[in-house]
Amino acid sequence: MQRAQAHWRGLHDEIAWCNQQIKQHVRADQASARTAQLHGVSDLTASALVTAVGDMRQFKSARQFSVWVGLVPSQNSSGRKLCWRWPTRTPAFSGRC
Repeated sequence: MQRAQAHWRGLHDEIAWCNQQIKQHVRADQASARTAQLHGVSDLTASALVTAVGDMRQFKSARQFSVWVGLVPSQNSSGRKLCWRWPTRTPAFSGRC
């Protein structure tokens, strides 16, 4: 039992070290620092978002970014038929129009 507890403490220390490294990275990187200032965005989320997206100017609007993230469905319409589709990586809805 003591061995498992020592292992647990070691993992806890490693996680704390990783969190400190991420915090230092966010402070050093201007784009990550700006992203981390958004309400509800942690240092880890900011760092991952900047890494995944790169230049946020590639999105024409906040809605387009939300579709890319998978927060809202995208609209695929033709003629009179409206079709809303969730991104493929979102398992909530996989229906077809």
